[in-house]
Amino acid sequence: MLRSARYLEKKVGSLKRDTTFHNLLNKSDKNDRESVCRIFFLKTLALKPDFVYNTVRSVTNTGTLELSHQGTHGNQRKIDQTIVQGIRNHINSFQVVDSHYCR
Repeated sequence: MLRSARYLEKKVGSLKRDTTFHNLLNKSDKNDRESVCRIFFLKTLALKPDFVYNTVRSVTNTGTLELSHQGTHGNQRKIDQTIVQGIRNHINSFQVVDSHYCR
């Protein structure tokens, strides 16, 4: 099982960042995890850094991922059915012509 973990390391009075990514891979024979470098982690799994960052960021406190909110804004543009029917009637009012590609 492959896993990336993120946790905070707070240092008092330090000017360095306080959030660090730790990339961990589970060993195949044990439940033990081994820390690996970021480049190895990304290249082995053929992942992009943004994908890993966004996935780890969306993990909830219970360890599950948040649901995707794509397409759920509810403001989809809707065309009135009378307008759609008027367009269909206009298209159907033209005379049917055989294609010049037909033999």
